[in-house]
Amino acid sequence: TVRSDVALYNAAITACVKAGQWEEAVDIYDRTRQKGIKPDVVTYGVAVAAFAKGGQWERAVDLLEDMRKDHIEPNINAYNAAISACDKGGEWERAMALLDDMRQNGIEPDDISYSSAISACDEDPERSSELFMRAVGAGYFDAVWTDVPRRMDLRNLTAPVARSAVRCALAQPYEDLTITTGAAGTLRSSILAMVTNCTENQPGVIRVTNDDH
Repeated sequence: TVRSDVALYNAAITACVKAGQWEEAVDIYDRTRQKGIKPDVVTYGVAVAAFAKGGQWERAVDLLEDMRKDHIEPNINAYNAAISACDKGGEWERAMALLDDMRQNGIEPDDISYSSAISACDEDPERSSELFMRAVGAGYFDAVWTDVPRRMDLRNLTAPVARSAVRCALAQPYEDLTITTGAAGTLRSSILAMVTNCTENQPGVIRVTNDDH
């Protein structure tokens, strides 16, 4: 049946994406269209993910429009994959537009949406910090902070999100602040540089550590 054919193609595309074989995944997707098999929401979602893996941001974004032409509304997974593709392609404006488009279509961004958008805006401290605070307001990343004692735990964050979190924290005075970065050397170095550059504006002690101790 047509439905079983779609399911088989979906399984094949998904397997290729998970194996990192995005070109093969794209090839299978293209063959479904050539055979006249109408993709469903799963097909589109994994195809967008495949283009994202391959850094093909334009095709990833175009697929969202193709979904609508087929009367299929993009779901959060398709949006997240497209935003990730824009991040990898250095297209921060597109990533921001997709984030806004999600909300306009009744889909609330999640932590993955915000993480990818923040990463896309990593070179723009003001914009990425604004996005981080928007995410916190939506209930994401708020576990980063504890008030007593004042601590920030960055170990479960991507580097761009971690930098945005620290930037927001350092924008307000703290008597004491401990920032836990984990063992990632590159992240720790960038956080140390941020702290060093702002200590003159802080009345207390800011400590950067690898762990909770």
